[in-house]
Amino acid sequence: MKRTGNLVLTALLALLGFVILVESNDNKLDIKIADKENLDVKNIKNVTAVAETKGSEKKVKTVIIEFDKTIKDPALSKNEVTVTQKKISKKSDESAFVTAETKKVKRKISKIYTSDKIDENGKAEKVKDGKYLYLELADSTDNSNKEVHDSDLESLKISVSQDKENYFTNSKSFNKTMK
Repeated sequence: MKRTGNLVLTALLALLGFVILVESNDNKLDIKIADKENLDVKNIKNVTAVAETKGSEKKVKTVIIEFDKTIKDPALSKNEVTVTQKKISKKSDESAFVTAETKKVKRKISKIYTSDKIDENGKAEKVKDGKYLYLELADSTDNSNKEVHDSDLESLKISVSQDKENYFTNSKSFNKTMK
């Protein structure tokens, strides 16, 4: 009897955790890096998102990854890094069922380069070797019918991964208004 009670309690706690996860609008950028020689996640110090505001919509335009070592710019390739944006939003308020809708959008990288400083506008002077990796994201997406906007940049989470090693951070974010 005690074992059954423990199982039921565990199941209820797991369900409660799932409901809390679903109710929090998860707004996340997943960055995967293939180049382990030049860009190792163990060397990441910080991640910063720079967003543009167009009307009422906000969208991350640039991601800046700060490393604790110098990155060799000639070794950089857009093919070595992929950026996927994900947003989970609550779809139904039914008491018996909690459903969520997940939108995943692969963001194209328009430019990748290094700099020796961080810039609040997301466009720094390119240098041959620097400790800041700039990923400028294109306006278009691979699946534009699923476009994701960042309504709440305060809750934006960025995950940088490489193989099975992950570096997670709550990002700093800067907003700039576009006309």
